[in-house]
Amino acid sequence: MHPGINAFTGLNGMGKTNILDAVYYLCLGKSFFNASDKHIYMNEKDAFRISGTFEQEGYDETVTIKSIAGQKKRNQHFR
Repeated sequence: MHPGINAFTGLNGMGKTNILDAVYYLCLGKSFFNASDKHIYMNEKDAFRISGTFEQEGYDETVTIKSIAGQKKRNQHFR
C-alpha cells in the first residue's frame, strides 16, 4: 500500500468489489450491499470472520469481526 493513491485492477469477477466491501464492513460493521449477514456467508457455511489491519496515527490497528448465525456479532480491536 502507498500512502497516496492505490488502485485495484483485474478482470470482472476477480474480487475487487469484495475487497472494498470487506474494508467497508470492518469500518462500519455491515456490508454496503447486503442488509443481512446471512447473505454474506459462503455456501453451506454458518459463520464468517473478517480481519484487517489499518494504520492510524502511526500505529497499526487490527480489527476483527466474527459472525455466527443466530449469535450476536463480535468485534475486536488490537493495537
